[in-house]
Amino acid sequence: EDEESAASKETAPKTSPAATRMQRIESARKKIAGVYGRRASRPPLEMARMVGAMQQAEALADYSVYPRLTSLISLRGRLEEKKRPLSWLMRLIEEIYDARYVHDTAETRGEDAEDANADASAMAGAAAKERFSNMFPVFVVDFFSKRYGLRTLVDQTCWDLLYNTHALRKEHVEVEIFARFLEEFYDSDDLLFFLFVRNVVQKEIGVNFRNRWADAVRGRRSAREVLWLSHRAALTVARVVFA
Repeated sequence: EDEESAASKETAPKTSPAATRMQRIESARKKIAGVYGRRASRPPLEMARMVGAMQQAEALADYSVYPRLTSLISLRGRLEEKKRPLSWLMRLIEEIYDARYVHDTAETRGEDAEDANADASAMAGAAAKERFSNMFPVFVVDFFSKRYGLRTLVDQTCWDLLYNTHALRKEHVEVEIFARFLEEFYDSDDLLFFLFVRNVVQKEIGVNFRNRWADAVRGRRSAREVLWLSHRAALTVARVVFA
């Protein structure tokens, strides 16, 4: 009898590793479906919803590409992200851009320079502080600190900004550009050039981007409205920028 059993094992077809893996997957799928079948009226849809939610959460939770900004949010372990509409995010982005352009142009013109009679140590300290604030993530945190003051509000707004930027960057090119500045893929010189071109475009087409998105937040304008540069306007912008 033992010999017959051994012979039957030898003659039985061997199952490939891939087939075994598929069998295990199918067995697990049936088991999960059975569990949800007892607890939910539409198990396949519920399973799809949960899997999609977990995948999205896993993707959104990866903030490693923004190391400096995340390190500056001191209460991040106790904060809960709030999903915001595109108009809310873009209004904040445009406000940050406006403030940064004012900061950079003032620095270029020397308006923020220390008094000429200040001692060397004070001037060195001011220069070091200025270089630190030139880092875009630091500037963003400073921007909200000046606006809100309270650390919990500053951290919550920074966290919401980061969460929604990361969530929407692959769907909207303007958010993707901002995300690149946040992760410091582009440096401060790239940012200054971008803001200069942005300022020239605003003047040429007569549109304030910050006000445009503020109107979208209030429902006065569609967030999906697209702005176009005419051929003549594009040539004018190019002449101003590269003259």
